[in-house]
Amino acid sequence: MSELKRKLIWPLVLIFVATSATIAIVVGSVNSAVGDRRDERTMALNKSLEPAVTQASDRTGPRNLALQPEALKLSRRLGRRFWDPQRTISIASGTVTVGVTSQVVQLVRRQTDRGERIEIVIGVGPTSLTWNESDGSKSSGQTANDIERMVIERLTFDSPDQLVLAQLRGASYYTVARNVRPAQADENYEGALWDIIRVDDPDQDEQRRAQSRWRLYYVNSNTGLVDKVVSEIQGERIEATFSGWRDQEGEKSPTHIVWTRQGETLMELYLLIFSFTAAQ
Repeated sequence: MSELKRKLIWPLVLIFVATSATIAIVVGSVNSAVGDRRDERTMALNKSLEPAVTQASDRTGPRNLALQPEALKLSRRLGRRFWDPQRTISIASGTVTVGVTSQVVQLVRRQTDRGERIEIVIGVGPTSLTWNESDGSKSSGQTANDIERMVIERLTFDSPDQLVLAQLRGASYYTVARNVRPAQADENYEGALWDIIRVDDPDQDEQRRAQSRWRLYYVNSNTGLVDKVVSEIQGERIEATFSGWRDQEGEKSPTHIVWTRQGETLMELYLLIFSFTAAQ
């Protein structure tokens, strides 16, 4: 077992198992498309998210989302949440799996004038993992350790929304290639083609900057949605693959994300419940 594998998998399992307080929101009947496998892993939750969506938003003024053409194009595909002040907070709930261990997860993404703030609660513990562009990764208000930071960054940055919003904190964008096909595709290949967009994080602060300084977003040339995000940690390539895109009230979000390293699954996320609302 490599050193990276031990860092990415086993410490995560210990963290997920060790968390200890109750999150819950009432989960209704899971859509049949989700499947029996997801039903077994979905826990009953209550509406503990409601206090989170009543806090004041950091979004204080107009934002220019047209600085980067590729980000602008994706924002229009994803929905009105980037433009409509009544949809500045998105809430997603589901399950995250590492190895054979599954835990409930909830993610609250609040748009701000500099991008967004993220709050993540995993399992049944009191620990709240957060990220914002001013403070970086935090665990219950304190500096996150390396493992917590890795979890936060996977769930924060490996996101279609980040391709749109990273421009607001000064990230640089570069179109690496267009209409790219898989390396192993032959001349008769008729599958997906991708536009590959590289986004480099501008932050130089050691405590705030991402462990992976760049990400490659594979945008499907046909659907206009993100199929995959590639990053690198300590020389190891990490891929986040998106599927099960759902359109809910005009807002598009992936319901299934799988993180792999050299073909080995590191983490898997199913999102079953979505809502979009305004800050109060």
